[in-house]
Amino acid sequence: MSTSSTGRSDNGQPTDQQESADQVPYPPPGGYATRGSYPPPEPLWESQARTIAALTHVSAFFLPVIGPLVALLVFKGRSLLVEHHAKEQLNLAISLFLYSIFAVVGTIATLGLALIAVVPLLIVVPIAAFVLTIVAAISAGSGEYYRFPFIMRLIPEPLS
Repeated sequence: MSTSSTGRSDNGQPTDQQESADQVPYPPPGGYATRGSYPPPEPLWESQARTIAALTHVSAFFLPVIGPLVALLVFKGRSLLVEHHAKEQLNLAISLFLYSIFAVVGTIATLGLALIAVVPLLIVVPIAAFVLTIVAAISAGSGEYYRFPFIMRLIPEPLS
């Protein structure tokens, strides 16, 4: 196959020399060490972290598991405050779900006798969870690390 002075072969296709000259070198100069890697995420500013942490708790009123889970996955490694509050809210949602399962199983196992304890808890626990979520959102907005009482911590905090 012969090439002409235009850098094209006889059939009009670009030659290897022209293809390599048109391509941008990868990775770009001053770029990242490995191909396909992404830059590390930028840490959040404190005001951003406080706002997102508070919104994580507020989102739990509408999407009890999805809101905090999205916040945890998107902002993990960018803010310890957001990560802490997302894990706390997820732990609260999971704990409330497991407590309700225990209540149903206990009621069935005792042939309804556990309803004496379950019915008052069905009134008190949702109100307490609502109030504590508001307290947690206010604490997150202030930049404090709030921990819910009486929950199982199934998603652990990172070791410091």
